[in-house]
Amino acid sequence: MKQLGFGMLRLPLISPGNDASVDWADAEGYFGHGVRKEVFVERTAADRAVDMLLAKIAGQPYETEYVIEMHDAVTPAKAVEDIAHSRVAVVTTGGLVPVGNPDHMPSGTASIWKTYPDDGWKLEPQYHGLAHTYGKASDCIRCRQCEKHCPQQIRITEHLSEIAGMWG
Repeated sequence: MKQLGFGMLRLPLISPGNDASVDWADAEGYFGHGVRKEVFVERTAADRAVDMLLAKIAGQPYETEYVIEMHDAVTPAKAVEDIAHSRVAVVTTGGLVPVGNPDHMPSGTASIWKTYPDDGWKLEPQYHGLAHTYGKASDCIRCRQCEKHCPQQIRITEHLSEIAGMWG
């Protein structure tokens, strides 16, 4: 902790117009906060990646440059018996937002959380807007490639079949 404190002491000295620069969190000794900084290095990314892979195979210590967040597997809740008379919350890392994304939610990251009122929000217009851009659920060829990459381990092709049955 003492070492961390000394690293953080330097940060206020860095200001616009000052020649000092800040390197990445590990190099400077402070806690990272999700900001990635482009740096130029002597060796290419490919060379560094091969060295990291060889070290891993040899059982030697290595450190990745790109830390991937790990998520816990969560067992889904039981199905709701009477969905028509239930209050539903949709929580997604994919960003299910009103048509046109009026709050400019970033895609691919769950860094902003919003609540939208239940004022007759209909999913069918949302679906048709997405289908126009990305294709319809019925276009799925059931190759299951998407399921191999889904961090939530959702059986996507099954759900696409259900959606195709409702809206095409």
